[in-house]
Amino acid sequence: MLCPTCQTENPDDVRDCRSCSNSLSGAPDFDQTQMLHRDLSAFRDAPTLEIVNRVFDRDHSPLDLPPNSAFGPRYQIETLIGQGGMGKVYRALDRELNRTVALKLVRPELAIDPTAMARFRQELLLASKVSHRNILRIHDLGDVEGVKFISMTLVEGLDLHDLIAKEGALPYPRALKIALQLCSALDAAHSERVIHRDLKPRNILLDGSDHVYVTDFGLAKSMEMEAASMTRTGDFIGTPLYMSPEQIESKPVDHRSDIYSLGLIFHEMVTGDLPFEGRSSVQVMHSRMTTAPKDPRALAPDLPQYFARVIAKCLVLDPQQRYQNAAEIYRDLEAGTAPRQSFLSRVPKPNRTWGFVAAAMALAIAGTLAVPAVRNKLLPAKPAENELARPAYYMAILPFKPLGDHAELKYQAEGIVEALNAKLFPLKQVNLASSNNIERAVSKGAADQSAIAKELGANLLVEGKVQSVGTRIAINVSAWDARKKAVVWSQQFQCAPEGLLTTEDDIYNTLVDKLNLQLSDQEMALGATRATESSEAYDLYMRGRSLIRGRPAAENYKAALALFDQAVAKDSHFARAYAGIAESCFGLYRITKDTQWSVKGLGAADQSISLDRNLPDVHMVVGSGYLLTGKNAEAVSEFTQAVRLAPSSDEAYRRLGNAFVRLKKKELARENLKKAIAINPYSYANFNGLGIAESSFGNSDAAIAAFRKVIQLQPDFAGGYTNVAGILYTQGKWTACIPLYKKALTLETSALNYQNLGVVSLYSGDFKEAVRLFEEAARLGPKNHLNFGNLGDAYRAAGQTAKADAAYQKAIELAYSAWKLNTNDASTLRGLALYYAEKGDAAQAINFIRRARAIDANDNTVMYTEGVIQHLAGHDELALLALEKSFVSGYPARVAANDYALRTLRANPGFQKLLSAHDKAA
Repeated sequence: MLCPTCQTENPDDVRDCRSCSNSLSGAPDFDQTQMLHRDLSAFRDAPTLEIVNRVFDRDHSPLDLPPNSAFGPRYQIETLIGQGGMGKVYRALDRELNRTVALKLVRPELAIDPTAMARFRQELLLASKVSHRNILRIHDLGDVEGVKFISMTLVEGLDLHDLIAKEGALPYPRALKIALQLCSALDAAHSERVIHRDLKPRNILLDGSDHVYVTDFGLAKSMEMEAASMTRTGDFIGTPLYMSPEQIESKPVDHRSDIYSLGLIFHEMVTGDLPFEGRSSVQVMHSRMTTAPKDPRALAPDLPQYFARVIAKCLVLDPQQRYQNAAEIYRDLEAGTAPRQSFLSRVPKPNRTWGFVAAAMALAIAGTLAVPAVRNKLLPAKPAENELARPAYYMAILPFKPLGDHAELKYQAEGIVEALNAKLFPLKQVNLASSNNIERAVSKGAADQSAIAKELGANLLVEGKVQSVGTRIAINVSAWDARKKAVVWSQQFQCAPEGLLTTEDDIYNTLVDKLNLQLSDQEMALGATRATESSEAYDLYMRGRSLIRGRPAAENYKAALALFDQAVAKDSHFARAYAGIAESCFGLYRITKDTQWSVKGLGAADQSISLDRNLPDVHMVVGSGYLLTGKNAEAVSEFTQAVRLAPSSDEAYRRLGNAFVRLKKKELARENLKKAIAINPYSYANFNGLGIAESSFGNSDAAIAAFRKVIQLQPDFAGGYTNVAGILYTQGKWTACIPLYKKALTLETSALNYQNLGVVSLYSGDFKEAVRLFEEAARLGPKNHLNFGNLGDAYRAAGQTAKADAAYQKAIELAYSAWKLNTNDASTLRGLALYYAEKGDAAQAINFIRRARAIDANDNTVMYTEGVIQHLAGHDELALLALEKSFVSGYPARVAANDYALRTLRANPGFQKLLSAHDKAA
């Protein structure tokens, strides 16, 4: 039987279409005349012949692609795997990233309907807003010779509809596992104010281990866009059998509509049937509005009572009486299985209450988050209520020394260290010193092992030497105990170059045995995991890793990228090689600000995670990439998994805390950063992270105390001095800032440090010096719009109007490029607004600052900038209102008193009154 809606072939005995769930029997939803009218109404403006061909010529559709055919230059079709109302889905090879994907091709008659395509593009929009392990990742939307397509992660398995059709009602434990994952997925989406609106079993995919992927958010829309809905009043969006009552009645819909659909799905999972009866979908919808749902225990008597109560509460007609969010359902479901307390990994919307002052100072603080890269979506953000992991060994794996002139020895030695780090990283009894701390200690030339151990806060040093012995490699490894001040283990390992993978396993297993480490089953399984079975792929990977250690130049990243690409060509399941691609691309984006690198990096990161979800160091790389590209909620998700997989890693807790700082979640940030310090109180990076959190939340004294601890632990780290100076800056202590910024500049010649000194000079009235310093910052950071915006301010203050306008124009161009990568970045929009205001384009300035305010109405830097812009536009009364809001919200009034942009407002009595009232809060 052919479905009149989506043209899918169904068995003659089914009631509803397997693909779109529309009725095939009984009272039809639409007769054929209505269906044809609906199809043709979308193409009124198209040529008649084209309409006829598109609607009726099903045998010659451009969506029919044979196996092994090319779809554009990038994709090679493998096989058709499904079709539905939107079009056909193929398994295909993405040649560019050497990965298998699912390609969804859109029916041509929908592709020329602007409304349908607008809905379709929502899939890509959602993918950019929500990243979660139970939401299907969408990679790209494109067009090949007029055929619209979406590429997405390929899931090998069944959808929930086919699973229930094949196996009937699911056993309670299996249904519970799926239900918890669905709650987690919806909670992540709803936390980003995104609703599905068409949740049904067809849109729930399961792989071989019952890992859930929710897909088809093509009809989802942001609740923030409700007023601009693409749906006309009276239109349905959703599948009738799984619609909520409010959808049926065409009432306003919010996230609780998904909660109702979830209840229907839960009922169907445990009983094999829906809780309402009817010969057609129309009758089912009517039944839903007029009768109570069937008790699932009538069909599943062994179902626990609490699960039935959860289903009933999801299916209440009144949304106010249902569960109000998916987190509540998750907690009730989990509480029915165990008495322990749980923490659902949901990321609430940011609520910023305090922020740093000038853009340069904000960068000075935020910039120190980027501690150089180190060695390296499960739920809770904290490991249940367990005690914090207390490692038995604070271990530092020092760089292994290559002995001899063979070029291969260097990257082989580095590869062995990386492999040991990766295997030891997840162990609860081991805390590993970060590679940047080790590099710093070694570069300082510490006199002996005791001095290095003291510098690192380590009680065990692992050292090694690698040399060639004929055609073989000899690796001498030893462990030095700082407490005994003696070598406690030493052994030589030999292998052929192609046997290095096995030898790395041997070194790790021997070290674990000699240290008497007691491993859990999970830790033993992780330790037995090998990155790849291809020695050729591994050799290429090690060569690539050798090129990107530290913070190399762009050409190193590009050379490494070529090697990683070769590695995945040898082994397409090599997760760490994809992580290498991601790290290289993120490095190139950091240097060039070219968005092509961030897009490719995120794609490779997604591929890495999909191949192996149990690599904590890979989650760290991916999380760092998300932070770099402004996807802070996604970064929290990745770092949360790293914490779960490596509970004794202070680095994992620190990065999670830093990500919460970006989201302005005070208590979660403090909690995780203090855990990092508790695990390793010798790491300056942990105190630096805590100082950044406290300064971001307005606790100046606590921040300065943390930053002074940084200076004590690491006196040659420029960021310690920069951050103390940043706090003093907010207090208007310009003179005290200068020696600290100069000290930082002697330690690190960077655009940031020149920028900091330039801001202080500008605020102090030394415009000539400010110009010199900002020119140097722009030379060192030619892709950062802040450098040119500040340079424009200095030129303007120095009376060089033409140069100022040119600098502002450059800042605008760079800010536009940055905004395209992250369109929800209020700080970039704020910068654009300010640059336009300084150029005299008040209309554009006010437009952009309003957009920034719409994204984050609680950010006091946005409020303050709005005040500056309104003043520059000649609206002083509006300026005073905005400035007052910013001061009340914590923006330092003392800084405003010296802001050059407000110089002509200083004589305004209202401004002086504001400063007088709020100066104590500075």
